[in-house]
Amino acid sequence: MLKKILIEEMGISIRMISELKKRRAVKVNGGFVKNHDKVFVGDVIEVDLGTDRSEYEPEYKEPEILYEDHDVLVINKEPFTVVHPTRNHPDHTLLNYMEGYFRQAGIQERVRFINRLDRDTSGLLLIAKNKFSHFQMSKEHQFGAMEKIYLALVGGRLDRKQGVIREKMGRRDEESIKREVFEGGQMAITHYRVLKEMQEASLVELKLETGRTHQIRCHMAYLGHPLLGDELYGGRTDKIGRQALHSYILRFKSPRVEGFVEQKAKLPQDMQELLDQL
Repeated sequence: MLKKILIEEMGISIRMISELKKRRAVKVNGGFVKNHDKVFVGDVIEVDLGTDRSEYEPEYKEPEILYEDHDVLVINKEPFTVVHPTRNHPDHTLLNYMEGYFRQAGIQERVRFINRLDRDTSGLLLIAKNKFSHFQMSKEHQFGAMEKIYLALVGGRLDRKQGVIREKMGRRDEESIKREVFEGGQMAITHYRVLKEMQEASLVELKLETGRTHQIRCHMAYLGHPLLGDELYGGRTDKIGRQALHSYILRFKSPRVEGFVEQKAKLPQDMQELLDQL
């Protein structure tokens, strides 16, 4: 049955199938058929995903693209870059720059971010280039099939050089942006491993099993080792002007690429200079 193939073999959501039906956007061997019609080995199924342009204005600042295929691209985000336009920051955001890139590249779709990074966090961001890949990659992200590894410079030396933090976290006060560890929060799991120790700081590798807002920042502060530069969570601010956190490795399955894709982004200049000083 066509509908079963669309869902199980092509990974198209029920919602998208309904939209495709309205647009008569699925063809089998060049002709339109119903979702419940039979299909056979050797039939050619074509799906026209259509276009979905954004309302945001494009701006033209070349992003650092590390990887790109038909469905996704990976960029290396600079620190101090806002990802989405806000009331206080309506333009000069990464989304505006990616809108400009999409238009120059002839991609008739809106920009869809798969993972998120704070303004001051640097490193790897994964972007979907169409609705199909956004659905596929969001599922992968949601169910933990995507591997995300960070590097952080934290204050002091950890007693345990590696371990797993399993602590519920969230906001006690809806008016605050700060997260805390408390019983009423959502479960968050962070794996950590100390890579290098200095006199007053440590370089730590962190792997996220869940993706809560401020998870690394909150969990490391809970351990008593807040990120350097992270004023919100009690980190020292005399060494670097932002939280010393970098999205270092992304490993994921792109919808139409065999095997896994793995990308790495070296430490940005400010974190590397701080590491050298320490």
